[in-house]
Amino acid sequence: MLLQVGCFLAGIAALKLLYPLQLPATGLKELATMDTLKIDTVAIKGNEQSAEEIFENRKVDYKLIYLWGDTKNMITVNPLGGIAINLNKLYNKFSKLGKDSRRLQRSFESEFEANRVNELWLPLTRNKVKLNGDSLFVFETYFRPTYVWLSTATEYEKLLYLKKCMQTYVDSTAVIHERIMIP
Repeated sequence: MLLQVGCFLAGIAALKLLYPLQLPATGLKELATMDTLKIDTVAIKGNEQSAEEIFENRKVDYKLIYLWGDTKNMITVNPLGGIAINLNKLYNKFSKLGKDSRRLQRSFESEFEANRVNELWLPLTRNKVKLNGDSLFVFETYFRPTYVWLSTATEYEKLLYLKKCMQTYVDSTAVIHERIMIP
């Protein structure tokens, strides 16, 4: 018992050295009943990056993945005659490392497309559609366009699509909510 109290007092002394302002000047009985120390609240803010910036940062961070997954220009023809085969690219074409690298590249590209659709689609729906809350979320999810269409469509085509989708949503709200219902 004496050893435990001594260790406890030594721990308190060490805490007072480390956190002199946070420990209250109370008795051992009150200090023994405390289960946590108060610390300041820290707010973490993420910097808003566009989909292109995130994608380009990924290319820089994972440049080896793009090197290992590269199979373009594997065979070159010399104008003076002869054929050259790049053995590294040939190996990358058939190796598991090359296959996994290309799969990760496709994952990065699909994430880029999803982020880009969010950048273009969500502000458009929130500004033009008079819905809010769960109804807005269901509308945005159910009528979400593809990246290819959204990147090639004009502003007029986007507004026309939004109008048609809104009319469909109003006509069949119950059915759409039933299909989107999360289990």
